Amino acid sequence: QAAREETRRRVRPAPAPSLREGASVALQAAAASASELDRAEIAAVYLRLAHVLSPTDDVRVSLGQALLAAEQKTAGRAVLAEVGRGAGGQYVRAQLEIGQSLAEDDQPEAALAAYRNAFAVAPSDLIVNLSLAIQLSQLERPDEALAILDGPLLNTADQPFEVRFLRGAAYESLGRLDESEAEFWAALQLRPDDASALNYLGYMWVDSGRRVDQGAEMIARAHASQPDDGNIQDSLGWAQYRMGQYETAVETLEQAVDKEPS
Repeated sequence: QAAREETRRRVRPAPAPSLREGASVALQAAAASASELDRAEIAAVYLRLAHVLSPTDDVRVSLGQALLAAEQKTAGRAVLAEVGRGAGGQYVRAQLEIGQSLAEDDQPEAALAAYRNAFAVAPSDLIVNLSLAIQLSQLERPDEALAILDGPLLNTADQPFEVRFLRGAAYESLGRLDESEAEFWAALQLRPDDASALNYLGYMWVDSGRRVDQGAEMIARAHASQPDDGNIQDSLGWAQYRMGQYETAVETLEQAVDKEPS
C-alpha cells in the first residue's frame, strides 16, 4: 500500500529492505504477538535478536520496554539509555520509560533526572510535563511543581483531573489552603468519586478544622470505595478522633496500622 501511494504521488519508492532488515521486521512482529499474550520474556528474546540484526532506535525502545515488562529492569534501562538525544521522539519515550522504572524502584532523584532529560528535548510535550510535575511533587518540591503546572501547556481551561489534583497538593504543601481547596474541589467536579481526591480534601478539612463533619463524610466515602487502603483508613481514624469518637478511632487506627505498618 505504501508503494502504491508513492507511485501515485510519483515519489521515488524506498529501497527494499535488506535480508537482515527483513528478518528484524519479522522478529519484531513475533515479539508483538508475544507481548499481546503477556509473554514479555519471549518478546524480549525476539527483540534482542532483531536488535542484533538491525540496531535501530525503534527496536531499542521496544526491547527496553519488553525487558522492563519481564522484570529485567537493569538490562531494560541500559538498552533504553543507548537511545541518544538525536533520536528525538524515541529518546523522549526512552527517558520516560527509564524515569517510570526508576520511580517504581524507589530511586526518585534518578527518575527526576530522566524526566528532565525528556523535558530538555520535548518541553511542549504534555506527558513529559505531567510526568515531571508528578515527580517533583513526590520529591516534595511544590514550588518547582507549580512552575510546571501553571505553565501554558497544563494550565488550560479544560485541564485534566491530574493537573488539578497535583496543583491542589502543591498549594497544600505551601500552606495556601484556600487555593488548595479550590483546586481539589475542581478536581472532584471532574471525578466526583475519586478516592484519592476525596481523601486529600477531606483530610485537609478535618485536620484544619475548617469543615470537620463534611471532611469526615468525604473520607468515609473514600474508605468505602477502597477499604484495603491503610492511608485512607488512617484519615478516617483521625476524622473520628477529631469528632470525639475516641473508641471507634482507636479501632480504626489499629486496623490502619495492620494494613500499613510503616
